[in-house]
Amino acid sequence: MWWPGMASAIENMISHCSTCQSVRHLPPREPIHPWLDEEVDPWSRLHIDFAGQFRGRYLFIAMDSASKWPEAKAVSNISTSAAIRCLRKIFATHGLPRILVSDNGPAFVSAPFRAFLRRCGVKHLYTPPYHLNSNGQAERTIQTLKQALRKLLSYNIDFDCCLANALFAIRTTPSRVTGRSPAESLMGRRLLSPLDMMLPHAVRAEIARSPFATQLRVFEVGDTVLARSGYEQLLPGAKGSMCTFCPEEMAS
Repeated sequence: MWWPGMASAIENMISHCSTCQSVRHLPPREPIHPWLDEEVDPWSRLHIDFAGQFRGRYLFIAMDSASKWPEAKAVSNISTSAAIRCLRKIFATHGLPRILVSDNGPAFVSAPFRAFLRRCGVKHLYTPPYHLNSNGQAERTIQTLKQALRKLLSYNIDFDCCLANALFAIRTTPSRVTGRSPAESLMGRRLLSPLDMMLPHAVRAEIARSPFATQLRVFEVGDTVLARSGYEQLLPGAKGSMCTFCPEEMAS
């Protein structure tokens, strides 16, 4: 059976059918919009979160959005006081960020935590509970740290030593996003690793290839050179004027 406007009538009926709506597939999720300030300066926006447990301890994670520099502090619990204590240490080393991003965990929504950031002048942004990927910077850091710690802890090494080694490896590894290591992006210099100490000649060769390296000039007999006579002050001339010397032939 068919009648004019049958297709639109069926669509209208289905759209108003509660049973049909309850069993239909979910629509595609809304893509995450990039941050409006993606080109931020280093240490302008931090993403924080808790992770754990690792041998009965938790980790307070902080990730700089621009440089990808990670900070991780071992804590015994995931309380507000632990988060504030870790942030005090991190801020004392790197300074205050402009923006701090966190999820809606109890430690981050408490009045003391909000008051602490307000006193510091730091703007606090929360990620929506239904879209945890909004805090993906911290989530990726947690996953990377977890993988590194599992590998190191399998050798029964001290936890603090494992954490320091894992952080050093992340900080000195070039990022796929920036093309530079977090240390280079945040500190403006390349950190020496044990591999560099094992291969000092390779480091010196890299420095020699730097555009700022001083090049050694090599002369051959017969080359034309410009030399200072050592008597510039005896030559007539006013301050700021140029004196011309005749080129000489290098004698054998």
